[in-house]
Amino acid sequence: MTISNPSGGPTFLASLVAAEHGRLLALVADASIQTPTPGVREGLARTLAEQVIAHREAEARVVEPVVREMLGDDEARRADKLAEDLVVCAQARPHGTDDLDDWLRELRRALEEHRRLLDDQLLPELAARDPDRMGMLGYEFGQVLDATMQR
Repeated sequence: MTISNPSGGPTFLASLVAAEHGRLLALVADASIQTPTPGVREGLARTLAEQVIAHREAEARVVEPVVREMLGDDEARRADKLAEDLVVCAQARPHGTDDLDDWLRELRRALEEHRRLLDDQLLPELAARDPDRMGMLGYEFGQVLDATMQR
């Protein structure tokens, strides 16, 4: 993988977005581990919810506009709907351990559905149409994601 993508492999954008999805799913797995130490899972859940929201913001600013432009309104609406469902789920984080396992299962389901659409369908289609542009958008996505996570 390079920014200009001469190999025809995953573009820089696709690689960064997929890595971010993997990182979020790993946080879900970590938060799902039972621990006797008070507050650990709740802290991970809080971090996870914040990072899902930051991820959504970066995708909304970088990925969704190009999906709308290159693939049309229907695909953009489909991506937006799944992303908004993910944010609603993140915002519904329980403040304690009582419903944490159910919340984590629902968040994992929403994140997997979102990941399948972007990583397996939309980003490969965008790469096939304009791989060089997707490389440059990868750089932009990384910048926006860093900025949203630092707030």
